Amino acid sequence: MAKHSRKETLYQMYEQMLRHTLGREDTFRFHCTGCGACCKHREDILVTPFDLNRMAHYLGMEMGDVFRKYCIWYTGQSSKLPVVSLRMLGPEQICPFLENTRCRIHEAKPTVCALFPLGRLGSDEDYSIRYILQKVSCGTEDEVHTVQDWLVGFGLEESEIWFREWQKVIMPMAKRMRKFAEKCPEEWMEITEAHLLGTLYLNYENDRDFMEQFHGNAEIANMVLDMTEAVMSEEGMASEKP
Repeated sequence: MAKHSRKETLYQMYEQMLRHTLGREDTFRFHCTGCGACCKHREDILVTPFDLNRMAHYLGMEMGDVFRKYCIWYTGQSSKLPVVSLRMLGPEQICPFLENTRCRIHEAKPTVCALFPLGRLGSDEDYSIRYILQKVSCGTEDEVHTVQDWLVGFGLEESEIWFREWQKVIMPMAKRMRKFAEKCPEEWMEITEAHLLGTLYLNYENDRDFMEQFHGNAEIANMVLDMTEAVMSEEGMASEKP
């Protein structure tokens, strides 16, 4: 039998899920039993600026304070952009918002949590949105839902507008960052990533319109990349890092 790498296996799973995408009016069966299993042993609860904004308003905190208290960040292996996730606790990697198998920010939980067991995918061609039903080991199939009803139930209808705008910003940015990674010294990349993290995720005020601020921050983030590109050109960097 041919040996498959983990990457190949994940790619095959991804391709299989794409063959069974769901539209807004399509149905799926799932009932959450409140076991809390999906809130443990997780390192993939990603948080977007949209999520941070919802969480900040719900908790009565500033977005930057929510990030510093509850989140970590790392560099995306493929995108080379900063990726933010919840800071899991203890050897069981438990979500910091889990209390007695219940989420204490249920009404404002991160989108990946609210969508569960659904997943959401974007396209870099037309920024269309597709949903997939993930294979899960918890819950039951006692209830039938449409994707639309599931989104409304968690107040996520507007998140589709956000998700498209987010994809329009980060997908071109990721292409630029991948090119930078081929040329920039490591310390330059670290500085650029830190600037992008602060601009895209933290530079917000709760009493101002979030989307307006996001678009302004996206312009600033692209200016940071423009400056990095200009300095690289002036320095005449080779196509490979030293």
